[in-house]
Amino acid sequence: MMPTTLTERRNSNQLIDPQKFALWIFLITVIMVFGGMTSAYIVDRGNARNPLLFDLPSILNWNLVIVLLSSIPMQFAYFSARKGDTSRALLGLSITFVMGIAFLVGQFQGMEDMFASGIHLVNNDRGSGIGNSGSFFFVFVLLHGAHIIGGLLVLLITGINTARGAVSATRLRSVYEMATTFWHFLGILWLYLYWFLHFTQE
Repeated sequence: MMPTTLTERRNSNQLIDPQKFALWIFLITVIMVFGGMTSAYIVDRGNARNPLLFDLPSILNWNLVIVLLSSIPMQFAYFSARKGDTSRALLGLSITFVMGIAFLVGQFQGMEDMFASGIHLVNNDRGSGIGNSGSFFFVFVLLHGAHIIGGLLVLLITGINTARGAVSATRLRSVYEMATTFWHFLGILWLYLYWFLHFTQE
């Protein structure tokens, strides 16, 4: 077992881990950003004379399933890290990473399907009065995708540090806890965005 570092001893005397606190501040900020964007979407649709209605690409249905199911191996990785089983933690992390890549590929395919249907990032037909709901779709997908990429980088770095044994068992549990929290959040965020986009088209 690796010795406890001075930083870890200091953190044990604090009411909350500074990194966990920073993570929750970041998550709250993301919630506020997407909350503001979805509110702007509703206002835009309300001001449009002929609001644009479109069907979400069918691949997004599968993507919703993928991103929600990816929380299972991520949680498995966290439980394994808590038990000190790094091999199983790496297995769960790897499965989550692959599912995250599959989700991103599906998102890009969904955007290509939207392009093929005549809906683009920038609405050039300003006189039609359809609003900018199509543009919002791409912004939602791209911004959420950027956070998924960030999550994948977190998983990659966590996996490398786990394989190298670069952190102590105590710190490893904390790192996996934060990575799992972030990944679960991304899944819930996409569930909200999918639900929002789906039901605002009715």
